[in-house]
Amino acid sequence: MTEFFLTQAEMDALLEQNRRLDSLFDQELTQLLQGANYLLERHFSLLLGASVLIDGFYVERTTAKMTSTFIKSSGVCLFPVEFPLGSTYLMFQKEDAKNLAEFLNISLSRATNLFVEEFINVLSDFLTEQTGYWQQGTVTDATAARDSQIKTLTNSQSHIARYNICFNSSSIEVFWLIPGELIREKISLQSGRLGVKRREKDHKTMNAQRPKAVRVEPYEFCPLKVDESESSANSLDIVGDVMIKITAELGSTEMRLEEIMKLKIGDVITLEKAAGDPADVYVSDQNIARAEITVVDGHLGLRILAMDNLKDQIKY
Repeated sequence: MTEFFLTQAEMDALLEQNRRLDSLFDQELTQLLQGANYLLERHFSLLLGASVLIDGFYVERTTAKMTSTFIKSSGVCLFPVEFPLGSTYLMFQKEDAKNLAEFLNISLSRATNLFVEEFINVLSDFLTEQTGYWQQGTVTDATAARDSQIKTLTNSQSHIARYNICFNSSSIEVFWLIPGELIREKISLQSGRLGVKRREKDHKTMNAQRPKAVRVEPYEFCPLKVDESESSANSLDIVGDVMIKITAELGSTEMRLEEIMKLKIGDVITLEKAAGDPADVYVSDQNIARAEITVVDGHLGLRILAMDNLKDQIKY
């Protein structure tokens, strides 16, 4: 088994490199912009029709040396994006864009335009909410990036945000050059304003005058005695002229839908009630009597044969 040992100089170099990377990482700005990732995942899931996950997101301060290490000009799509708070630049590899176009089965230009438009719209909504001001980004057509141009942009912007957007076993690595200090300032101001408003509201709530307590003495009313017979009579007098529908049922039966659909003129339907049995008389769906069908002045009528006590069925 071969063993490898680092010299003291090599160990010092690794520690120095790690220290520089730690000093570039901006934890506060990473946390401030982290909230947009959920929105990006949701919107890109709808656009791509697949599950989307943003992995390894972070924001760090820019240096020309650092940026040239991770961003190569060959095969990079560069999109200048203007926001009211300042200029930003969106970059990703053309190879990733080709994979996206192949996944969506559309042209390369169409795929990149859809991707950038969705990305900027989500971030515009997020920055608008976080800063309290309208922050709609305007996208310029893509250009071919050169090493000198990337270094210039890196020097002009204070921070770079990195997104690794994963979908369907593929991914797009996105670099967003931003004026980080200005974004931090705008978001902090909005957070401060919201905090002041919240404290003022809480202070007003605490200082609000409470209504004076009123003492109420208990009081009991004398029970009212009403004669039940008089109450019943009065109730009937009030509703005595109300018209109520009376229905007589000769009989009923059940048939299959197939049999009903085949009915024609001349067919006979047999009821469950036997011939000669009295009809049932209903008032408000309650059976109150049994009656014989008769003819009165050319109209069908009912001759009551048996009847329940209606007063027992009336609810006062």
